Amino acid sequence: MTEVKMPGVPVTLAARIMCKGNEFVRCLLQAGRVPWGTATPPETPGGRWNYYIYPNKFEEFFGLHLMDIPEYANLWRECNETEKEG
Repeated sequence: MTEVKMPGVPVTLAARIMCKGNEFVRCLLQAGRVPWGTATPPETPGGRWNYYIYPNKFEEFFGLHLMDIPEYANLWRECNETEKEG
């Protein structure tokens, strides 16, 4: 049985769902203020932060179904098609 992967929720999509800016979502993640995602600090000074928003936790927290949002559904399809090819 093939495992179906759920890609992380993009920060831009999470921000749009919350009616907030991208930086607001990043700040929440960096501060560890939300149960639905994490932020990993850069390994070197001046490096980039990495963000991951867990799709299942995000859905549960906001009471929505990400697959009902076309942008996420397309991302999901792309992720799973790439897995089949690889």
